[in-house]
Amino acid sequence: MATLDKILGIGPAIRAGLAEIGVTNTQTLAATDVARLTQVRGISPARAEAFITAARELSADDADAPSERPKTAVPDKKIGKKKAAKATLEKAAGSANSSVKKSKANADKKKKKAGKGKTKGSKKSKK
Repeated sequence: MATLDKILGIGPAIRAGLAEIGVTNTQTLAATDVARLTQVRGISPARAEAFITAARELSADDADAPSERPKTAVPDKKIGKKKAAKATLEKAAGSANSSVKKSKANADKKKKKAGKGKTKGSKKSKK
């Protein structure tokens, strides 16, 4: 069973916050929902989704090859640890963010469609 330390972005403060809500290893993290994780300070919905995805990958790696070290992102020396961690989180959260962007775009389209022809000055006087 992999520890939470193997997931990029989980340090001592996040690990302590996760422990307070009963998440102490990757298996429990993989089974936890986004809403519960966002109760921990410093975890946004996108970050929670990324943590869950990483935990599921680590849990699957543990089940497939318990003698092998789980695969985690290794920071590129050229870009540094913080940028590598951010890139990993952004990649994992990409699907969550894209659905949010799509829903916002659809809402904007609906507003435009509903408001068509109802702008000021569009009333024509009948004489």
